[in-house]
Parts: sequence; C-alpha cells; structure tokens
Amino acid sequence: MDLTTKARIKALRGITNTDSDDLIDLLIAGVSARFEAVLGRHVLDDNYTETYEIVKAGKVIWLRAYPVDSIDSIAYTAEPNDGTASSLTADEEYYLDAEAGIIRLRFSPTPYDPGYVKITYNGGMAPNVTAFIANYPEIAAACDTQVTHEMNRRNSPGSNITTRDGKTDFGSPELNLLRGVREVLGTFARTVL
Repeated sequence: MDLTTKARIKALRGITNTDSDDLIDLLIAGVSARFEAVLGRHVLDDNYTETYEIVKAGKVIWLRAYPVDSIDSIAYTAEPNDGTASSLTADEEYYLDAEAGIIRLRFSPTPYDPGYVKITYNGGMAPNVTAFIANYPEIAAACDTQVTHEMNRRNSPGSNITTRDGKTDFGSPELNLLRGVREVLGTFARTVL
C-alpha cells in the first residue's frame, strides 16, 4: 500500500503538469515498500494468517499487523502443518493487547513439545492511503520527504567518483533513508523482545 499520494508530492514540489506522474508513482511505491520493511509490520489493514513457533516457556507473540481489529482463530499444535490443532479460548488461554498486537499465552505447552500457534486475524495500520495519512501523519510526511529527496537525486542515486585534473570528487553519498525519516520510522517500528 502506498503511504502518501501523488497529489501531496506534486503540491510539495509545485508540479502542475503530468510529466512526472509515472516517476512519482514509481518512487512512492518504492519508498512505501522500504518503509514497510523498516517498520517490520504490515501496513495494510487486512486479514492475515501467521504461524509462530512457541519455544519452551514462550508466552508472548508479537503479531506483524497491528493494531488488531479482530481474531478469527488461534490454534495450538505440536507441528506446524498438523491438522489436529486445538483452538484456544480468549481470556482463558490467551490475552490480546490489540493496540500493540501482542498475544500473551496463558497456557503452558509441555516441556517436551513446545509447539506452534497459528493465528488468523484482521489488523494493520490502515485500510487505504487516505486513512493511513489521517492516522499516521508523521509517517506520511516522512514518506513525502523521502520521495521528494529521491526525486531530487534521481540522476545520482549512488555514489559518484570522478577524477578531473588530478582531483577526486566523491560526489553525493549513496541514496539511503534520510536520518529524520529513519527516526520517525523508529518510533512506529515493530519491536520484538
């Protein structure tokens, strides 16, 4: 899912024509995908199925899509593809912190077969770009900043080394996420302890 819009980028850049539309679309998609990877979580509010290995004495699961809207099912099994999974009961066998996307298990797997938990749920940051911008304006603004930066650097995305008259010019540094952008993403990134 895109984390900003072409209209926002064009407004920031003062662009009134459509000459750069394809480039802007490409940059928004690329930056949005990089942001999601750095965040370590699903941005799109959708239905997900995830399987987690429960290690001995493991009691906490950090879901990749949060906040969590609803849990469809949670099942415990000894093997990841075992068809004899046992459904877990909310409040009795697990507790969900929906805002943080954390499930705390209230049962103790046997010490010999810790097992797996398969979770089907609905969650994520937003169902569409409009809701994302409204709910996470700091990330959307960081995306605007990064896309604009990459537009400025589109002709020199990597480090350029040139030699002329015996002098070496290292040019611009390699294109990475800007420091301020990384700081914003860090405040919303998924943290697993």
